[in-house]
Amino acid sequence: MNGFSKSLKILFVNEYFYPFEPGGAEKSAYLLAKGLTERGHKVYVLTPNYGAKKAESIDGIRVVRYPFPKKIESGERLRGIYTITPLFDIYMLYNLNKVIKDIQPDIIHSQNSLSLYASVKAGKRNRIPVVHTIRDYDLLCPSASCLMDDEKIPAWCGRKMLWKRCSLLVMPPNEKLAFFKKLRIRFNHQVHFSTAKIRNRKIKDLSCAFFVSRAIQNIYFSKLQLENLKSEIVYNLSGMNFEKNEEDIEKLKEKYALEDKKLILIPGNITYKKGSSIALNTAKKISMKRKDIKFIFAGRKEMQIEEDTEGIVFTGYLPFEELVDLYHLSYLVVCPSIYQEPFGRTAVEAMSCAVPVVASNVGGYREIIEDGVNGILFERRNEDELFNILIKLIDDADLRNRLAEECKRRIYEKFSSDSLINKTIELYQSLLSETNQR
Repeated sequence: MNGFSKSLKILFVNEYFYPFEPGGAEKSAYLLAKGLTERGHKVYVLTPNYGAKKAESIDGIRVVRYPFPKKIESGERLRGIYTITPLFDIYMLYNLNKVIKDIQPDIIHSQNSLSLYASVKAGKRNRIPVVHTIRDYDLLCPSASCLMDDEKIPAWCGRKMLWKRCSLLVMPPNEKLAFFKKLRIRFNHQVHFSTAKIRNRKIKDLSCAFFVSRAIQNIYFSKLQLENLKSEIVYNLSGMNFEKNEEDIEKLKEKYALEDKKLILIPGNITYKKGSSIALNTAKKISMKRKDIKFIFAGRKEMQIEEDTEGIVFTGYLPFEELVDLYHLSYLVVCPSIYQEPFGRTAVEAMSCAVPVVASNVGGYREIIEDGVNGILFERRNEDELFNILIKLIDDADLRNRLAEECKRRIYEKFSSDSLINKTIELYQSLLSETNQR
């Protein structure tokens, strides 16, 4: 190993990688890989091939894609049938051992829950330090619906309660499900729960676990008794280029009819646990009273919603560049999650564009937003409170401007890409130093 050399060989392992980015986690992994490469380190990525080239270089990142039976589109997520059994892990492990033999990395960085098992097994076999970034609750429970009410996963969490209660709580209460769809959801969650228990046993064998917020770290430590685990808080990278593109912004104004409108943006996939129904109900109430305000929901629809309301637009999936332009056009950004948000990357993205954020008082948002200083927190599910906050901020330009200035300062101090990449490199080097001293 060359743990003390200037340049490291770092192997990322992930179930998705650019251009297959169904969520923010994959974007963060790409941004980290790009940042490490720009600092002179050699970054390799092992990921399934869903239809891209077998091997390619993306921004200097060497991507190796192993054969996979399912082809998907950019932004699409694999169906659970492909990932909820240990066969996915075993097949990834087989391909990972082959790649390790070829490139002999200094460190393995597992980027998401489905790559944990293979990374730990391969790292142990080849005596390579393994880091894993924990960005969600998939290693604990496929539903995690209890986190829509509680701060932690309760002691009664298990297969029986998952079948009887929790599996269907991630769906909106008013959404009618056919009997066989309910049965399929419950069955898939049972298999997923069993596989998650196999995977999460490997957390204790990590060289170090990176948690994307203290909130998610506390939940994992409480549930799995991880007191002896070496861990660090390393926030998600949220972007490197948030500059205004005036020409594109003018086109978006025309596309969404935003002239003389005050835009409130709700970014992220439209789901029940993300609080989309709370934001939509509030948007409808405001739209009835204020014709000068327009709401844009920017994300995929994963629940049934009513779309024919004046003053409310649903864009579906947007490329990141277009989303950034919408941030710059926005007066406010709303992040209304009702579960314990693991991080809150859309809040950081908005703040990077100096746009004040109104977010629910849960999870990672509390580490991003200081209430009344660089944004506003409201009690989850409280539509009346959200209504009043949005009206006040839209009408109070001085308050909005003060919050916007604090957004810039907070991003620079706590969430800048440079500082997060440098922290990651320091942690890699520390782990390699510890390994070489053994």
